[in-house]
Amino acid sequence: MATKQAVIVNDRDVFNYLKVCMYSDSINDLRRSGKKIRSGVFYETIRMLENVDSGLNKIEDNIISTEVAYLDSDYETQKEIIHFLNLLRLDEELIEFAKNIDTFFSTRMGLFIQLVRDDFPEFYKRDYDWTRSDLPLKQIFDCIAKYRDLCGSYQEGIKRNLEDCNEQHIGLAKIFDKVVKKAKKVYVLNLMIKIHPNSFSWREASDFTWDKDDIEYVERAIREFYSNIVPTFNVYADFVNTFMGVNECINLHIVLVLKNEGEHDSKLLAKQMWDIFNSLLNKRKNSSQRNDYDIQVDSLNERIKHRFKQKHVTDVLGYRSKKQLEDFNYWYLYLFTHFKRFIVSEHCRFRGLSFDPYELGYRISAIFREIKETELEYRPEINQAQVKDVSLNSLYREFVGNKLWEKAISKLDHKKEYVGLCHIYGEQKHFLKFESNTSELLQRQELFIQYLKQIDIPPLSTVDAELEHIVQSPSRHLSLIEKLTIIQLLDHDLSGNNAEHLTSIIKGTSSPSLNFLLNDYKKNRDVVYLSSYSVFSLDFYRELHKYINGLKEKIHKNDLAKELAKGVANRQKNTESIKQYLLHQFKQDVNVYRFKMTCEIEIKNVSEALVITAFSEIWTAFVKDIKRKPKSIGKQLVAYVGAYVSLNVPSIDVTLIFASENKCDFEVDTVDKINECWKNYLTDETKSQLIRKLEKRKLNENQTGSAQNINYDDFFKKLHLKSIRLPLINENMNHWEDCSLCSYSDKKQRSRFIKTFSEFYASYSLLKRPPIEGRDVGLNLMLKGRLPQKEQSKAIPAPIFKPVAEIKD
Repeated sequence: MATKQAVIVNDRDVFNYLKVCMYSDSINDLRRSGKKIRSGVFYETIRMLENVDSGLNKIEDNIISTEVAYLDSDYETQKEIIHFLNLLRLDEELIEFAKNIDTFFSTRMGLFIQLVRDDFPEFYKRDYDWTRSDLPLKQIFDCIAKYRDLCGSYQEGIKRNLEDCNEQHIGLAKIFDKVVKKAKKVYVLNLMIKIHPNSFSWREASDFTWDKDDIEYVERAIREFYSNIVPTFNVYADFVNTFMGVNECINLHIVLVLKNEGEHDSKLLAKQMWDIFNSLLNKRKNSSQRNDYDIQVDSLNERIKHRFKQKHVTDVLGYRSKKQLEDFNYWYLYLFTHFKRFIVSEHCRFRGLSFDPYELGYRISAIFREIKETELEYRPEINQAQVKDVSLNSLYREFVGNKLWEKAISKLDHKKEYVGLCHIYGEQKHFLKFESNTSELLQRQELFIQYLKQIDIPPLSTVDAELEHIVQSPSRHLSLIEKLTIIQLLDHDLSGNNAEHLTSIIKGTSSPSLNFLLNDYKKNRDVVYLSSYSVFSLDFYRELHKYINGLKEKIHKNDLAKELAKGVANRQKNTESIKQYLLHQFKQDVNVYRFKMTCEIEIKNVSEALVITAFSEIWTAFVKDIKRKPKSIGKQLVAYVGAYVSLNVPSIDVTLIFASENKCDFEVDTVDKINECWKNYLTDETKSQLIRKLEKRKLNENQTGSAQNINYDDFFKKLHLKSIRLPLINENMNHWEDCSLCSYSDKKQRSRFIKTFSEFYASYSLLKRPPIEGRDVGLNLMLKGRLPQKEQSKAIPAPIFKPVAEIKD
């Protein structure tokens, strides 16, 4: 669950989070109360940032473009543009107050603020808004033009910022997911803690600056506070955002995940925690009745519920309510991490000190043992009767028939991703020389390693007597992973030779997990040693346990979880991308055909990089041609979705979608025509065009010193293209004529079609391809047409997980 984006999040939600949970102090209210202000970020500051961000979006969407475009617009359009321009007005004082506590805004806003400060002070707010009569047109559009130029060079930094937030979100969502799965129900409490020197202290609070001793003292108190509340309030996990408030007040927004027991009163809990924290921070050193620090601990639960009425992210959350989990994991924790894309406090204020405002908090990675202590293993009395030997073959036959694989699937954390991989492995038989059971074998290997990845393996007793009951009745006392390992051992010879053979069958293209497992089989002598046993004995059980633990340790060192997270994030991104694309293109009845298209070369010792580059260029040119020439095919191509299945020999799995209306005066078999056109595509004309493209690439490579001398004429003479039709996804080969037509008016069929194809082709993102020698730039592995530019700007906001750049043919 933790790696699936189920909820659409808008930037406006993030700004609302900032105003409700972090920067809710109003500068106007503080002034009315007579408080002296010299630094801080306020409610009004976030309002200003929200408006500026909206205005900058209008610039990037080209709604605000040039002075000429503005003057050529009608009256209503000009009014709308002026409204957006007024959103870009800056409050110089608010910016200065934020700067005083080393708080900075997003890259885009920072660029715009700097431009205004250096060259375009007209954008600073006055007592009035701009109107048509007083608009400083030249300065405005000069500033916008300069902003466009600057912003283009900072795209990498903006993207990296998004990716960093995505990675942090993945980590937090995984933690909450694991907690709630074990605890079933939890209570979520949001607290705002503010720590400020007491204005009645010997120091003047308005002139106060934190020094090392102050920081270390507060830090110790915070850590004592955590060590106290974790057992007292049964804290399972916490998430903390730390930032500077008004006049260098240290603020902490803390989300506490508590055990759900009895009735909880959020305000009472806040009061109890204030008592604990105050007693730790304001320890009496003398008879003085004055505290050194003012402490404020407020519950935000009611405020959050009032402001975000459609979302359930506070109070009691249960595992069974999918919407609650989606709201918290994919919406609220998104806001909790992504606010840093818009506003962030620099670390320089605390540089060199022991205190780091981003490292506060109880270490959530260690909280799981707090949830449920491991129960002592049940150890029945040992039967003193002579134990009969149990053969491994008999255990294998028993385990195989007990639906253990189905049980493991039901326990998987990433079930949807596993099902997607199984679908891919099942379809690879059309492209690779699979034996009859290869698909099933790959699926079981995949399940084995994925299940092993997520489970905890308890240590093995060193006392033989405590393990005798396992030898007496292995089918009863072996764990699920131990039973699956025995099946793996006997179901398939896990020797290096067999693993090598399986790797060659799939051309090295598999998930990172399966790739890791096959590589381990090739060199792990423990597998061979285990295979030498024929009877289940204490020695065998110890070796089995040693092998499983060793494999688990290697998984941890190889960081497969990170690899999986990348693949899952990319799959989710591509699923949404394909859905949006098909939804936009599917506006009529269509005919759907799926093809396997390959490219083979007769020349030996030719560079793999050259073959795959040429294949990519051929495919790109081919799909453009059939789209431009509907009469030659008989129908108009409206969309296509596909992926590279193998890079050696290059082959693609692609589904072509045509408008069902006939574009030719006579009947044309579209499938035969596609196969024929692909096979004969390398005419003299297309060859010359392709050679020019490859020569251009070669010229670019010459400049980097990586090009090779190639006779392209001879190369293309030895290149052969092949295409065959494949059964549609989830359809029976014998009913092509029935299933190739998809009716636009049949909403159920249309939705099923879009869901099936988007999820299937996006699942290719979970695979890891072997690198291509001589090719530094990665090949685009997903094939999909482009959305029109206007539609791209309306696309769903960036997904929560780290995106991988997708190049579209």
